[in-house]
Amino acid sequence: MLTLHGNHGDTLWDHLLPQGVRALPDDLARLDQVLRDPQVLAPFRARFQALAAELDADPLTRGRPTIAMATYLRLMIVKHRTGWGYETLAREVGLAAPAAVLPDPADRGRP
Repeated sequence: MLTLHGNHGDTLWDHLLPQGVRALPDDLARLDQVLRDPQVLAPFRARFQALAAELDADPLTRGRPTIAMATYLRLMIVKHRTGWGYETLAREVGLAAPAAVLPDPADRGRP
């Protein structure tokens, strides 16, 4: 099932941290603004709609939810900017289950 945006509300930690720590750097704050534009994530929806037309199932509304595409794009931008590999990215951003979230580079030929 396609998920475009995560539904992450504020947590207790968000309220305990000082505002300066919670604020994103300027470039990542700008990225957040860009990702709010529905046209940026439209290609993901179009791809899932194309798959729905090809299959006898609807990947837009059925199946296990994907990672939010906005979150995936943020992770890939951080990975690209820093030059990190997937394992380093997962460790640095504190992903609990990187294998479930990030693609395995060895699986390039598999769906």
